[in-house]
Amino acid sequence: MTIYYAAQGGSRILNANRVDQSGSDNADVINWVKTNNFILAVNINSGGKDTAAAQYKLRWRIALGTFADVASTGAIKFGATDLVQGASILVAGRKCDSQGGDTWQNGEEVEGTALSDAIDLPDEYETEVHFSLSCADAADDSTYEFELYDGTRGASVGTCGATLKTAAGAQNYNQPVAGVLTILGIIGKSTGKFPTGSFTSTGIVIKQSIFTRTVTGILTLIDKSLTGVMKKDISKKVGC
Repeated sequence: MTIYYAAQGGSRILNANRVDQSGSDNADVINWVKTNNFILAVNINSGGKDTAAAQYKLRWRIALGTFADVASTGAIKFGATDLVQGASILVAGRKCDSQGGDTWQNGEEVEGTALSDAIDLPDEYETEVHFSLSCADAADDSTYEFELYDGTRGASVGTCGATLKTAAGAQNYNQPVAGVLTILGIIGKSTGKFPTGSFTSTGIVIKQSIFTRTVTGILTLIDKSLTGVMKKDISKKVGC
């Protein structure tokens, strides 16, 4: 007897409140803030055959890398969203496009665990599995791909079309400091790189994070090429 397995249809990225972010099947989402959990919705269909029952899980990889199982740790891991583990997805809650008008079979929400319950699709039926995910430990400005995996037979069902690209992290830039910066030359005695006394200078450039609003007071900097500590006293409050 020939055994048939379900096929993968479209996929979409949803926010933690189940709101579609892709806009269409297999559309990518970019500039995703890592602290925001998300949901991946994946269509599974019979492909015109009476399929065998299987439990499904999700795998992830940074683009073109090696897939790893979604688990409690990792760049992509279990995350808390509006999903409820094991809850049914009714036809009104479907997110992906229908596969040629196949009959709907209630899907399943998966949160905090790897495998779905066993899903058995008769000929010309379709359903969805929604996975609750976190990318809090993902790399900045990186694209992540997902794979639906048949855990029962140990085989990939297919790579999902929808990808998630995380937003860039904090950017640094050089900003001239308005006002007078006083540098105490306490390290010049041992290195000869600074005068032995103190001096003042204007137009000093320092590196700041774009998220730093103000610079004020004493800044203590360690320079590994020198010995000791250099202290900078900004004589007035500086806004970014």
